[in-house]
Amino acid sequence: MAACSTRPASRRSSAESLGVPLALASGDQILTAEARDMLGPIETVTTKLAMSRSAGATYAPAHVHAELKVAAGRAGAPPSRRAS
Repeated sequence: MAACSTRPASRRSSAESLGVPLALASGDQILTAEARDMLGPIETVTTKLAMSRSAGATYAPAHVHAELKVAAGRAGAPPSRRAS
C-alpha cells in the first residue's frame, strides 16, 4: 500500500493513481465529514470523536468493528444496493 496523507483528497488521489477505487473511509468525525464532502458517495464510519488536535474519545472496539463490517459490506455491494 502506498503511503499517503490522512486527508481524504490525498488518499483518493493516491488510490486512484494505483487504479483502486475508494469506497470506505474511517476515522474521527472530522475525517468522515470531509470524506463525504470531498469524495461524494462513500461509506464512512466514525471510530472516534476528535476533541482537540491532540485529544479524542474512541468508541468501544466491538462497536467500531460491527460498524466497519456493515459499512464494508455496503461499500462492496453493487451501487443499486448501497444506502444513499
